[in-house]
Amino acid sequence: MIDTLNILFELAVNLAQGIIFVTFCYKFLEPRFSKALNITFYILAVALMFGSISLMNYYADAVENVEILIFMAIMLPYSLFCLKGRVYLKILIPLIIFLVYICVASALNLFIIAYLNVDFDYLMQTSSEYRVLNVLIINLSYIFILFIIYRVWRRKFVLKGYADIIPFLILPTAALAVIVLVTTISSDESTSNLSRIYLGIIVAATLLVAMIILQLMSEISKSNEIKTQNLLMLKKEEMYKNQINDANKYIEEIATVKHNMKNKILCIGQLIDDGSEAEARKMCSSIMNELDDITGMFNTKNPCLNAILNVVSKKSREQGIDIKASVKSDFIGIDDSDLITLLGNLCDNAVEAEMKLPLHDRAIRLSLFEKGGCYFITVKNRIEKSVLESNPKLESGKADSLYHGYGVKSVNGIVEKYSGAVEFSEESGMFVANVLLEIPSITK
Repeated sequence: MIDTLNILFELAVNLAQGIIFVTFCYKFLEPRFSKALNITFYILAVALMFGSISLMNYYADAVENVEILIFMAIMLPYSLFCLKGRVYLKILIPLIIFLVYICVASALNLFIIAYLNVDFDYLMQTSSEYRVLNVLIINLSYIFILFIIYRVWRRKFVLKGYADIIPFLILPTAALAVIVLVTTISSDESTSNLSRIYLGIIVAATLLVAMIILQLMSEISKSNEIKTQNLLMLKKEEMYKNQINDANKYIEEIATVKHNMKNKILCIGQLIDDGSEAEARKMCSSIMNELDDITGMFNTKNPCLNAILNVVSKKSREQGIDIKASVKSDFIGIDDSDLITLLGNLCDNAVEAEMKLPLHDRAIRLSLFEKGGCYFITVKNRIEKSVLESNPKLESGKADSLYHGYGVKSVNGIVEKYSGAVEFSEESGMFVANVLLEIPSITK
């Protein structure tokens, strides 16, 4: 009966290890075929791993030191032909997964032999409870470590400060400390088998709770980031809506000026006919001043684009910034909210940067056009010294960084949404932001 239970336990562990190896490869790299084919290849890989692990355990002496070759002979073809990703990753990830397991198992076993000075083989042979506990600890520790590696790999943890980083470091450390403590106690020959069963339950519960808490931390941090981004976008949109209203009033004023100008031109003609040239010249000067006041207004087919550009132009002139723009596209098909966030962020950053410079040095250049099925945006602003050298990640230096740290992230998010690209560079004393957006197919 006991031998049967041991065999069943051995087979269950072998199957679990096969599932762990294949599942983490599957998760790290993602499948490449249809759902049915992916499931078929997954089951086949698990079956082959289960069979090979069982045979390696049965013929342990004969296959010693060649486990990695057998492992890679199964996992490498599965990774290369059934999963997505770069070729070097398809080779490295199965190798890393195997090496992590070897490191976990070797570290715990060496700890028992070297630190506790006990006969490890004797314990494994004389106490089936200890053997079960040892296998449980190794495999649960392995799953726990791979879980953390996977979450970090997929950037599921958003660590923005000490309040996030410290719990993230303490929790895995505490869980692994419990494992070391349990290993120490269970390896003592005086520990009863019943106590070892309880210790196994403690290990499983500890790692399960740690994984749940880490998962919750990931969800909470992700939720907080989304809330912050949404708050930022709402704040930005509200600000632009107010400025758009001001711009609309400005446009109404232009219409009034245009109407008055027609009357003034008629008056100028009449004054010339009457020989009152001095009065005509005076009225011409008045018209020139009015024209100077309304320069830089934009009138594309996209009202949102007009409003943004007019707001930026007006704000720049008020700050003494020499702004020039070349607009050769209407950016039809780009969502108004996305356009406000993207162009608004880039222009706001440029205006804020220029306000730190002397009045005579302030300059912004905008270029908007379309070519080859793509929209292009270039925003340039003058700089005194390199920004990318001192701040390569373009992080906000404002005190309320919670709300101002997402400018570049927002730009990247919108660029990704439209299958585009963004590049920040410096040339001829100017900071340059180049953005490419694929024109939505519905617009094409």
